[in-house]
Amino acid sequence: MIRVLNVLSALEKEYWIFHFMGCRSSFKKLQKDFLEHLLIIFNRFMDISNQKTITAKKESIVSYYFP
Repeated sequence: MIRVLNVLSALEKEYWIFHFMGCRSSFKKLQKDFLEHLLIIFNRFMDISNQKTITAKKESIVSYYFP
């Protein structure tokens, strides 16, 4: 439970940092960047054995939402 709360806290901080960075991209590009950014954050909190699975799925997730 504590690990989940730590992840959520980090996600909230990362979201606001990313939100205020002043990206000048189109909305679709911004969504794609944000999705990739969230995947990077989740990778930080995953066990090493799970990181390979998440990294392998990253490309398929991004290509599914942003063909």
